[in-house]
Amino acid sequence: MGANLEQSEVWVYFAYFQEKVLLNSHHF
Repeated sequence: MGANLEQSEVWVYFAYFQEKVLLNSHHF
């Protein structure tokens, strides 16, 4: 379960980072 939680956290962080990058790209 611990590993699953860690993987989920990383996935959420990655998605958030990707969204931020996409937003930045759109702004530019």
